[in-house]
Amino acid sequence: MHGRAMGAAVLTTLLVTFLSPVPTAARVAARTAVELSLVAGYSNRDDSVSGLQGSQKCAAGFEYFAKLSGDRGDYATTDVQLRLSYDSRQEGDDAFAFEVHNAWLEYRLGLGRKLRFGHFTQAHGLEPVRDTHGTLVQTLAPLDVGFKKDWGIGYSGTAGPLDLDVALQTGTGMAPAPGDGSYLVSAQTWSPSGMETRYALSVLHGEVRTGGQMRTLPLPDYTDGTTTRTRVGAALERLAGSFTLLAEASVGRDNASPVGGLLAEVDYVPPSAQRLTIELQLRAWDNDLDSSGGTITAAHAGASYLLTDALTLRGALTVVGRDGQDETQATIQLYYYGG
Repeated sequence: MHGRAMGAAVLTTLLVTFLSPVPTAARVAARTAVELSLVAGYSNRDDSVSGLQGSQKCAAGFEYFAKLSGDRGDYATTDVQLRLSYDSRQEGDDAFAFEVHNAWLEYRLGLGRKLRFGHFTQAHGLEPVRDTHGTLVQTLAPLDVGFKKDWGIGYSGTAGPLDLDVALQTGTGMAPAPGDGSYLVSAQTWSPSGMETRYALSVLHGEVRTGGQMRTLPLPDYTDGTTTRTRVGAALERLAGSFTLLAEASVGRDNASPVGGLLAEVDYVPPSAQRLTIELQLRAWDNDLDSSGGTITAAHAGASYLLTDALTLRGALTVVGRDGQDETQATIQLYYYGG
């Protein structure tokens, strides 16, 4: 089947799955929220915010989240999060895109085991526990894997005292169309939830589609074919009073080239101003550890303030270094999420 036809078939199947009538015996607890993101910024390089991969765009959409339960309790959860975005860096109709972010259905198998189908985060790095969908600060995922979510099937459970997640996905990111033999396999173990300090180890391997835009429709034009990506990663999340410490590292290969990156972040919520979060982050990624000139670095200082329970004001100052040049970006975001 042609890649675009397969993509349409996959998307149609998922929509039918999520929108199918719920059995009459089931009870549904659901919430629908509207999402609106308005972003403006300035770059000293080209008078616009170019940003790193995964940076925010102006967008409007919604999220539908529901739990299905029966006589024995919850047995399924679904989450559908869609939005229409506008990218000021593109021209004409290319500036508008339809994006599918979360689009998954999860079944409880008992004893803490779950099976998930659809579009969700790969089992690698900090992204599975941080979810930077609507925030200015990002994890390594866009630079490391190339995207934050992918289409496929996943399993979560336990491995002794550890939490375990495994995913088999298409390796295409936001687009639902596999092609050129693309695929992505990932597995991650976390120390038990509820602890002040949590550690994770992960592995990832696949043929990943590269060169496409971050959108679902119109289907991206993948100009670079596929890249064989292999990764070994570690992550840390520590709560220390008003501080949250985050770190992740990922090393591996893109085809024959050794690659790797690091992230360190400190978030602070002042005890006297619980609606304010201050974020400091250092991030670095090298596309070829054997040669010079492939390193991307970012020093990020930002703040997030809850104006209301549904409206958040964010601001960030980021210094990005690449190709031997520094770029300073100032970004402001007004983000609404509420029912």
